[in-house]
Amino acid sequence: MEQILDITRTIVITVGVTIAVFTFWANSRQRALENSIRLVDMFFKSVSENDLRWFRYAFKGTAEHANVPPNQVRLPLSLNGIIVEEDLSDENSDSRSDRVYPISDLFSEGPPDQGAISRICNIVEIIAYETNRKAADSRYIYYRIGQIIDFCAELVIVADLDRKFGYPNVAKISRKWRRRSKKWPGEIHVSIE
Repeated sequence: MEQILDITRTIVITVGVTIAVFTFWANSRQRALENSIRLVDMFFKSVSENDLRWFRYAFKGTAEHANVPPNQVRLPLSLNGIIVEEDLSDENSDSRSDRVYPISDLFSEGPPDQGAISRICNIVEIIAYETNRKAADSRYIYYRIGQIIDFCAELVIVADLDRKFGYPNVAKISRKWRRRSKKWPGEIHVSIE
């Protein structure tokens, strides 16, 4: 009789612990998803439309068709933050009113983009930190702003900014996601035609 009672207790305890562990993991995943939604909302509230416009120019200005040397970016000229020329798709670089800058200039004092890329990368660093801690869902973050994170990581790694300017989490998450993210869907914020 005692043995049956002990076996029954063991089974009940095992089932209870199993249910508790599964509940804990489900709650952790739910919290990570909620944190991801909050982080993405924070990103879009913190980044102005002008910052996103500069991001588009920098993204296109580092592409192959921009005809820039490595570690450089082609950006339009601006006067007091107002962009002089809107079109970067013209292949004839002699007629465009834009300039080529080293990527590190985007993170220095008096950057040509009024600090837009630096602000975006700073927010991405916060998001990357939370994602590296597993406090946010990687797939959701990548779906919403993966292209932006990948571009910031490219700038940070190419210009060796992870050590100079303190973006270690952006570089780390880029290396971590490199293989997996190719299979993940994501929103396209800028396309190059």
